[in-house]
Amino acid sequence: TIICHDVKGACDSLKVMLNLRELLCNSPAEYGGITKKLYYFCPESCGFDCSPTKLPTNIPSSKPSIMPSKTPSKLPSTNPSKLPTKNPSKMPSLLPSKDPSKLPSTNPSKLLSKDPSTLPSMLPSK
Repeated sequence: TIICHDVKGACDSLKVMLNLRELLCNSPAEYGGITKKLYYFCPESCGFDCSPTKLPTNIPSSKPSIMPSKTPSKLPSTNPSKLPTKNPSKMPSLLPSKDPSKLPSTNPSKLLSKDPSTLPSMLPSK
């Protein structure tokens, strides 16, 4: 049962009719819009032993599923599956960390552009 105490006022008749207790406790009863057997609402009066049969353990009851979760956690893993590489690639990232700057480069390339601008130069040659 979810509760381990009698629902107040719902179990008083069981204390008087001890000879019908087994029959009544196994009969359907409705309380708060929920229909269950009476012993669900009156575990003490029906003689239900509320103490656990086993002590809880720290061991999980079943092994983890091999299938991926349908609702993954939004928190980052504290134990990532891939560690950072010791030899990072010299190639640029597919997803840049920030938008390119509009300022002139502090280290311009000496190579000719494959797609030269058609706009006039801001620093024309003399």
